[in-house]
Amino acid sequence: MFDTYQQIFQERADRYHAAMAAFPLARRQEFELAVARLDLQPGCDLCDVPAGGGYLADYLPRDDLFLLCLETASEFASQCPRNTDQRVLETALESLPLGAGSVDRILSLAAMHHVDDKHGLLKEFSRILRGDGQVVVADVEAGTRTAAFLNEFVDRFNSMGHKGHFIDAAFIDDVDQCGLSLKAVDRPPLTWSFASRANLIDFCRHLFGLDRAADQDIIGGAEEYLGLREDAQGVSFDWQLVYITAAKD
Repeated sequence: MFDTYQQIFQERADRYHAAMAAFPLARRQEFELAVARLDLQPGCDLCDVPAGGGYLADYLPRDDLFLLCLETASEFASQCPRNTDQRVLETALESLPLGAGSVDRILSLAAMHHVDDKHGLLKEFSRILRGDGQVVVADVEAGTRTAAFLNEFVDRFNSMGHKGHFIDAAFIDDVDQCGLSLKAVDRPPLTWSFASRANLIDFCRHLFGLDRAADQDIIGGAEEYLGLREDAQGVSFDWQLVYITAAKD
């Protein structure tokens, strides 16, 4: 059974990364909305956890930042860019390999729904943040059409299944119990966009591991769950995330 983030993406990180590499702008809004909430200042140490294949680097608005990518899956960690302004560490999420008060900003984007011990990870975020630090968690919220798409449609058409434990009111309430102070909870409009139906099909098949789905299944799932739209610019659908901003107490 594939339950944890690490187990899931050790198996399908290569397909996920292929989708992100082939269509790097499909999720542009999702990343831009996260970065806008980080309040990045000159010289910030920014921690991306879990970092996937290091996609956040393409959306950072300034070149005087240090990006630390923490990733549990070696297949993802191997894809993260490495340079003088970026470091990659492979780690378990239960105990992050950083000292107390060592980073200024933390982003956790679209991964928390695969983390069982969310309380423990929030406490780790609080521990590694500096006194004026800030964390943004952006993820799928329970009860949304996106949650249904993942736990119903993806679960049906991915042979590994999908059992996300999504953000709920209890998680949001728990932020204040973990050495963090809740600052904002936002649900901004958000879309994933593609030049054509063929691009959408290719992206979703690889990103979500839809090995049991025919092309029309993927289009039908997008229409039923996410609200597929087409115009002169291409094709898109809604992708609902909740953006939670908290500061170090």
